[in-house]
Amino acid sequence: MALVVQVKSNQPTLHQTSVEIATTTEPLSSHHSHDKARGRDESRTVTVFDPAGKLDDNVKWTPKMGPGT
Repeated sequence: MALVVQVKSNQPTLHQTSVEIATTTEPLSSHHSHDKARGRDESRTVTVFDPAGKLDDNVKWTPKMGPGT
């Protein structure tokens, strides 16, 4: 299974684990884009890591779904 996840600092344990994975694991891939549109200069980078079992599957959580889902 492949997932794309945005992690915010309001989930401190998940955020810290993600930071540790990103700083100690070689990226599988990375993509950078740079756009100038509507008076803005936007730069984005997406980096993919394999957590290799570093995320605890025993934690019980309920996904929060956005409007219309």
